Amino acid sequence: MKMLSFSLCLLQVCGLAMTTSAETTSLLPLPPIPSEARHLAMETAKVFTHEGFKIRDDEWAFMLDKTTPQFLQLTLFAGNHYWLTVASPTAGSTLRVTLYDAQGHPVKGEAWHRDDAQPGSLAAVGIAPQLSGSYYVGVERLEQSPDLPLDCSLVMAYK
Repeated sequence: MKMLSFSLCLLQVCGLAMTTSAETTSLLPLPPIPSEARHLAMETAKVFTHEGFKIRDDEWAFMLDKTTPQFLQLTLFAGNHYWLTVASPTAGSTLRVTLYDAQGHPVKGEAWHRDDAQPGSLAAVGIAPQLSGSYYVGVERLEQSPDLPLDCSLVMAYK
């Protein structure tokens, strides 16, 4: 019984929940633990709600090292307007978010980044696509310090 209790605790610490029945045992993922990066991204995206934007429930959480950008494929729809906001709580690094079309060409949008002296890094891009389809969001570091990977989160607002 002690071994089963320890296993359940270990599974919960690792982010998994175990369900058991007479016939099956399966592992189910637990909801993500809110991070400081997600909190910063959501707080920044909330600014756009004053302009009628709605924030999507899901987020994209990732680690960003100093040499390799991260990419995410999205489906965007013509007639909608989007803001893609990325944040990291780590001071000393500047983030850039860029939107690309399905062929990999940069899409013109309204770029925004935080210039104040607050810790952490925030950036966003606003876009109103002319065509519905697949797009790619690229996130990269412009400054190379600190050397450790950055905990980042990207959220989307739309109207």
